Amino acid sequence: MQCTKCLCNCTKNSANKMVSNLFLRLLTSKFINDLLDICKNLMTFTGKPSELGEVDLVGNDPEESIMEADNQVSDDLFDDHSVTDVSDTNESGEMQNVTGAVSPLAEEQLTKQDLLHLEILRFLCICATTVQIQTVSFRASDIQRKLLMLIDGSIFDSAKPLHLHMYLLLLKELPVEENLLPVDEVLKLLIPLSDVCSLYRRDQDVCKEILSNLLPIAVSLAQSSAHSEETRIAQGRFLTVVGAFWKLAQGKRCTAPVRVALLNCMKALLEADPYSKWAILNVKNEDLPVSEVFPHFLADSHHQVSILAAKSITSLFQDVKQRDSSGLSKPLPLELQQKAFENVYLRVQEGMGNLFSDDANPEDVLDKQCNRKAVLLMLITMVLCCSPVCEKQALFAICQSVKENGLEPHLVKKVLKKVSDIFGYKNIEDFMTSHLDYLVVEWLKIKDSGYSLSAFPYVLLNYTDLEEFYRSCYKVLVPHLVIRSQFEDVKSLASKIGKDWRQVLADCFPKILVNILPHFAYESHGQREVAEQRETASKVYDVLKDENCLGKQQIDSLSHNNLSEIVVELLMTLHEPPNAKAEEGSHLSKYVRELDPVPNPPHFPSYVIKATLDHISNCHKSKLKSLIAVLSKSPDSFQKILLALCKHASDTNNIYKKHRVLIIYHFFVSLLLKEIKDGLGGAWAFVLRDVIYTLIHHISSRPPVFRDISMRSLSLCCDLLQRVCHTAVTCCNDALESHLHVIVGTLIPLAVDQPKIQPQILGLLKYLVIDNKDNEYLYQAIKRLDPFPEYPAFEELRTTQLKIKYSKGPYSLLEEINRFLSVSVCDSLPLTRLEGLYDLRKQLEQYKDQMKDLLKIFQEKPEDSVMVKLVVSLLQLSKMAVNHAGEKAVLEAVGSCLGEIGPMDFSTIALQHAENALDSKAVDLLEDRKLQWVFIMLTQINTALTDNCIDVRSAAVSCLKNILATNSGSEFWEVYKNKGDPMLIYLQPFRMSKKKVLAMPANDSEASSETLDDTNLWIPLGESHETWIKNLTRSILDSGGVQNEVLQLMKPLCEVKTDLSQTLLPYLIHDILLHDSNESWRNILSVHVRKFFTACCRFASSSRSATPPNSDSEQETHVLRSLDKVSRRTMLAVVDYLRRQKRSVSGTVFDDSFWLDLNYLEVAVAAQSCAAHFTALLYAEIYADKINIDKQQERSSFKAAKSLTFEEESEKSAIAILNEKSKETGISLQDLLMDIYKSIGEPDSLYGCGGGRMLQPLARIRTYEHEAVWDKALLTYDLEATLSPSTRQAGIIEALQNFGLCHTLSMYLKGLEHENTEWCAELQEIRYQAAWRNMQWDSISSVK
Repeated sequence: MQCTKCLCNCTKNSANKMVSNLFLRLLTSKFINDLLDICKNLMTFTGKPSELGEVDLVGNDPEESIMEADNQVSDDLFDDHSVTDVSDTNESGEMQNVTGAVSPLAEEQLTKQDLLHLEILRFLCICATTVQIQTVSFRASDIQRKLLMLIDGSIFDSAKPLHLHMYLLLLKELPVEENLLPVDEVLKLLIPLSDVCSLYRRDQDVCKEILSNLLPIAVSLAQSSAHSEETRIAQGRFLTVVGAFWKLAQGKRCTAPVRVALLNCMKALLEADPYSKWAILNVKNEDLPVSEVFPHFLADSHHQVSILAAKSITSLFQDVKQRDSSGLSKPLPLELQQKAFENVYLRVQEGMGNLFSDDANPEDVLDKQCNRKAVLLMLITMVLCCSPVCEKQALFAICQSVKENGLEPHLVKKVLKKVSDIFGYKNIEDFMTSHLDYLVVEWLKIKDSGYSLSAFPYVLLNYTDLEEFYRSCYKVLVPHLVIRSQFEDVKSLASKIGKDWRQVLADCFPKILVNILPHFAYESHGQREVAEQRETASKVYDVLKDENCLGKQQIDSLSHNNLSEIVVELLMTLHEPPNAKAEEGSHLSKYVRELDPVPNPPHFPSYVIKATLDHISNCHKSKLKSLIAVLSKSPDSFQKILLALCKHASDTNNIYKKHRVLIIYHFFVSLLLKEIKDGLGGAWAFVLRDVIYTLIHHISSRPPVFRDISMRSLSLCCDLLQRVCHTAVTCCNDALESHLHVIVGTLIPLAVDQPKIQPQILGLLKYLVIDNKDNEYLYQAIKRLDPFPEYPAFEELRTTQLKIKYSKGPYSLLEEINRFLSVSVCDSLPLTRLEGLYDLRKQLEQYKDQMKDLLKIFQEKPEDSVMVKLVVSLLQLSKMAVNHAGEKAVLEAVGSCLGEIGPMDFSTIALQHAENALDSKAVDLLEDRKLQWVFIMLTQINTALTDNCIDVRSAAVSCLKNILATNSGSEFWEVYKNKGDPMLIYLQPFRMSKKKVLAMPANDSEASSETLDDTNLWIPLGESHETWIKNLTRSILDSGGVQNEVLQLMKPLCEVKTDLSQTLLPYLIHDILLHDSNESWRNILSVHVRKFFTACCRFASSSRSATPPNSDSEQETHVLRSLDKVSRRTMLAVVDYLRRQKRSVSGTVFDDSFWLDLNYLEVAVAAQSCAAHFTALLYAEIYADKINIDKQQERSSFKAAKSLTFEEESEKSAIAILNEKSKETGISLQDLLMDIYKSIGEPDSLYGCGGGRMLQPLARIRTYEHEAVWDKALLTYDLEATLSPSTRQAGIIEALQNFGLCHTLSMYLKGLEHENTEWCAELQEIRYQAAWRNMQWDSISSVK
């Protein structure tokens, strides 16, 4: 037994594997042969005689139960009319023959010699099955052959318990999946099987063990040569036994455990032969594939059997032994899956009907009902999870079962909730609604009065009553009622929700029309069904045209006004069959597979959709040649349609629906590209950019694990991108120039990662870079591209691009850096700069000498240094990469570049914000502030139009249309249109007619500053920054204080885009203050902005404290937790923006700092806490100047006391006076200034802060630290109890470290570790740094 356990480790990834391998190598061939001889000799011992108190299992006539030599068929194998039925009511006794009978499997049947024999056999079996992975001194085939000789008919007697145990052991241990038996040896192993089964047919324990041990045989038979005669014979013997047991099970002559074992055996057969090529039972001269027999277990009377069958039906829908590239099981063909679903649903319903019997106990019936429902629910769950093509059928089955079988809705909803979570739906409603069209159509198809729409199980969609169901889903329900001419039901529905039925029809008109028009658009070609559908549609349309219904005039009006919606609904019915003919859209059919689920009805192939679109254009009053030309009359129609399709794709987690929407998108864009040369009504530039970025975003958001459908989606996107690029190059001159970098940057990683579609991608890249290298519009864009990877596949592309780039000679490092910085990147596409980052690192590494010169310039004049711009750009790239595709690769590439540059002291650099750059550009281009704001808002909107988020795009379009329709928008357009900015080309489709000017709605109530008088609004209270800034911006816009019409119209975009809310906040407050005649708004805003910065000061002080300060309330604690750095920076941006605006014509620059009445000392503290050191210094100076000005004004008003004041204050320095004044607010100006100067690398300035005068302990300490007098600094830290614990501890650590007292520092750190359970962020960082410098790794395990 110890040897066996040791050998078992050979096949496991365990710690003892090496020892087991060594042990296996020690085994000699002679030793193995000796063991085999021992086994053969032990078989001659009889063991315990079977006559001693044991029952003869064979019966009166042994001959009748032994299989005939001519291998009779399975029908006769177990035939014995003396065998009584084994009902489920007496299954507790597995042996029904004689009381007290001992099972042949019982251990008391075996002697110690027998047990030794079996253990040796097990050891030999393991030796034979593990040598495949080892080099040993014996041959596995010899062991297997000699072991099989033990069951040869001359010495094997299955009536003996030992021989039975031995045979069961060989069945189980020899045919392992890792080391398959040759088919001839499998056949030898199966030869005694029929005799053994026939002999022990009435012993349920033995039958169960036989069936359980047969499972490995099924795998061996499946992997043997299918055409050999030996394989056919072996399969026949195996199936004969299984068929015989199946006949017993059907005749209720075996117990539930045996049926469970039989079920598992058939499951193994299904897995081995999912296509039923050979797994076919012959029962009563009828061939029954195992796939058809298996579902019968679902109707089994025993719950254990039926529920296990429900859990095991996966093999009917998937080939579980075959895996695709993503690791998922390969689905079976559509026909097999549909047939399997019909079978399993039929059998489970059969089980639902077999509940009652004449002598049934009511309690038993109730239990059986519950069990049957559980089986049904489990079956549907498994089908939903393993068969996408049967998903809709399974859902309809469960809806039907609620009505027919009385399934409790709360149980069904539990199942649906679990499945919807697995599929990634938000809730049950989303999951069920995605299939509602199909469910309603199938429900209404049933010609039964009980299947009216009102009887639909709407409770499964989480609706409480019929009215709520109708009100929420009437746009889905009504079209299906209309196409069936069930207008009375429409009227009933409308009455239920309190609407006029004609209005309901008008609301649903686009979808109603989609159910009708396709039947008019194409010929039936003699197909009877198509002709009938056309006749039905014609009758429905006639009813709609009747004046008592909608009427012809209203139909024409609805068609004209809702043309975009009608086109979208029509496109969403496209379903291209995989076998479409050449003239019927074969280009799209190559992206479709048979196993792609069919969408909700109605659905039509692409040629029908095309014919319907032509039919619509022919019916249009303009009589233009195509629908695209009709839509060009309203250019924003293209945006509506494209956005609607993108929204359908983004709203679903179903990869099949997403792929189908991409096919639809491809179909519609292809129609647009054919007519783009005509301008699309001025929308050509917008359409090209929108399509390019939509495809780029989809490619960039590819899943980490690729499935076949994922690869098809990417191939589809690349195909459409190729068409778009080809059209742009041939028809639109310079349209592709500004997008070339993002296209190439996105495609390169995809080509590297996905070899399957690499040729397709390389074809597109070569077209763009090589074929168009002489294109006057693309030449400069190709020159600015990042180099291609140094892979063989990209060699030609790389050579061509570098030749263009260096056509005028090699670049210096400065030129390389400037080229890198010249490329802008979309915020959501940082991966497009990956190759550029790799190349930049090489350049930085290669030109170290030039980099030294650049760094020298940086030290002399940091504000204009290209190195500063480069590092800032790299940091922005790393920030953008977080939570985006390729995050790790981008961050590593950025880190490599920064590593080549080396450490830079950013504390000495004042960085320019992007918002400031946009403000400066607006001022340079336009003089009028109102037009400057229009320019800034339109620039933000233009960026949002290419955002990855569909909600952001939709909101951007809404804002854009409204802004351009205002007087301000029209005036800006007229002033700016001659500036040559390409932005206006993209915004062109959204311009309204000059006659149509948007009138801003008048406020229902007067603007009141009191609406903003809420502290919780201005200070985050236990909420995220995103929630806080959106709520604040929304409240300001709703307050009525904002007068600028353009700012008012930005609300939709602010509610979905946090960055824009931050950008907009300064302009909103500025506009309020500009129109504040009585300063009521200024007072309110000042109070709350001041409170915000006061809270920031408490936050800053708490972050430097070892323990949090005592809070007056729990609310204050929440405030401190919520004031993150982003929130503080947002409010600092407001102050910074206002300070740069002219407050009054006669005012000074100093006056411009006081749009709001703030304590600039608190603002300075907030800026310092955000590492804005120069800004903090500026605000501290403003604070000091304000104090001095107030003092002068005070002196001028009290002239009599002037000399006395001067004499008293002459003895004090200015810094001392200001410091004492600042302490009234709880902040030390001196401490703040010393902290700032230390941060910006000017420690000498602390003498100007009074450091040399030793006014305060902290001032003395900072002086000692600056002068490197660490012993005095350490002494002062130790003596001054007035300092906060965190300041003292951090200072002592730093002083000990710099003073070289390593051992003392080590002991001090251990003491702090013991005493402190909570560490502030500042102290924790210092402590960690000191520990690793002192090599105290064990003491900091809990820190990082």
